[in-house]
Amino acid sequence: AHLDSNPQTDEDERVVAMPTARSEVMQPQRSQTLAERIAVRRAFLVDYQNEVLASRYDQMIERVRAAESRVRPTGDALAAAVADSYFKLLAVKDEYEVARLFSNRPAGVGLDFAAKLGGQFERGFKTTFHFAPPFLTRRGADGRPRKIAVGGWFSPVLRVLARLRWLRGTALDPFRYTAERRLEKELVRTFEADVDTLVESFDETNYESWVALAELPAEIRGFGPVKQTAARAAFAERTRLLADITAESLSASTANGHAPRIREEEVA
Repeated sequence: AHLDSNPQTDEDERVVAMPTARSEVMQPQRSQTLAERIAVRRAFLVDYQNEVLASRYDQMIERVRAAESRVRPTGDALAAAVADSYFKLLAVKDEYEVARLFSNRPAGVGLDFAAKLGGQFERGFKTTFHFAPPFLTRRGADGRPRKIAVGGWFSPVLRVLARLRWLRGTALDPFRYTAERRLEKELVRTFEADVDTLVESFDETNYESWVALAELPAEIRGFGPVKQTAARAAFAERTRLLADITAESLSASTANGHAPRIREEEVA
């Protein structure tokens, strides 16, 4: 968001970043236990979408923790990796989330974004938002979407869009057919399938490889073409790790005689 605290001059223009509450949840304090991190993220998912999504997150983590306790009773590296990655994949910063962060008060935050601005600037300041809406922007020479600037009049639109986040992922969601949203859905589906395989087949021989695979979503950053490139790299590394896991399982003295179920996925 771009601010001009004096509408008559250009002497005090400032750029204000996205509200920080989200980044604090994405990158929890080192002192937090795994249980505390999961609880914070669960509360965030309720605010982000609803109780259904938070329960979906809970159930996934509980399945992994139960399976991990049978192989490494005192370990939690695998559960921690799944908890971090699954949250990242579920809580993407899409159009509804951007609107929510700018217009609502996220869980655990004392003031909403507008109230914070009102406390930092003199009366009369103007706000300009810089967005790259999928249906209204063109791509630049570098392949990235160009942002457009809209004034403070857009704030009510953000509040309405934030309240419409229940549309996310439904047939009525106007954003679900964009390339980025389709990619994000595919990432979630692939990760969930991998965790299903993990819970059924991992053991001490392939534990470290499964942890590495569960950590892959952390490498997928950015938006648009940047995110697509990172996703392709992550899928390539996933293929390599799945091959390692299969080899480790087949060579183990306790192998049960059949290879784990492997799914090959491609980035759309």
